Amino acid sequence: LNFYGLLGTLAAIALAGFAFQRVRRRMYGTFYNVHLVTALIFIVLGAFHDFNVLLFTIPASAYLVDRLCALRASWHRHRAQLSILTPNVVALKVALGALPLEHLALGSRWLYIKVPSVSREWHPFSIVGPNDVTELHIKAIGDWSQALCSMAQECQEVDVQVDGPYGVVHEARQWGGDACPFSSRRSMESLPRLLLVAGGVGIVPFADLLRMGSAMRKHWSTATLIWVVRGMAEYEALERSLQVKSIADTMVHIQLFITGNSDEVSAFQDSP
Repeated sequence: LNFYGLLGTLAAIALAGFAFQRVRRRMYGTFYNVHLVTALIFIVLGAFHDFNVLLFTIPASAYLVDRLCALRASWHRHRAQLSILTPNVVALKVALGALPLEHLALGSRWLYIKVPSVSREWHPFSIVGPNDVTELHIKAIGDWSQALCSMAQECQEVDVQVDGPYGVVHEARQWGGDACPFSSRRSMESLPRLLLVAGGVGIVPFADLLRMGSAMRKHWSTATLIWVVRGMAEYEALERSLQVKSIADTMVHIQLFITGNSDEVSAFQDSP
């Protein structure tokens, strides 16, 4: 019985156990930390058991370099502005400076953010806005987001740490200056139709995509956006902030469905 192989197998079992969806969703921080530790233990002990295991992990060095670069960038703190859109939704604006947002395709951009005054947790969010100042829309659906919404009622600025941004990297030559993360190059005669479906604040990446404006005509013949929102107040707040209807090209057909209590339920269609 190989002692190192046995310990490596136990580490792999622990890694698999914490990877179950129920565990990840309830204890993501614990899952992440255990995943990193047990993966390292598995690699090291597996290499003691059979050196060839270490050879298979050489490509993972790229991930290590990526994480070290992200860690270095995340040490810098940014001053972000908090604003209340509704009692359960806040907007957070942060200036990212020289970070390469201009190289990321619209609709694909996102980042990790940590608010040290709330917790040590990192959370991923889609972003929208110009390259110099980006905006996050956060809804209170958990302890962390609820704490941030409560903080927005007391202060308008907060220090944050950023890991990213990330997204689909594009070359301006490929798209003629207008990047698109969801389409491939086609002739004008075979342009596909685009269907976007969003719920509540999930509209953010599509609002970012709609900033392509008339350039969308180069990739799709028509586009339909179905947006479902629970209440009229939430819709109006998000529309004021994101200006979905005003930035959308005339080819975009918007279908809005507002669900809620009986006094507020409505469904209508709007074609800009």
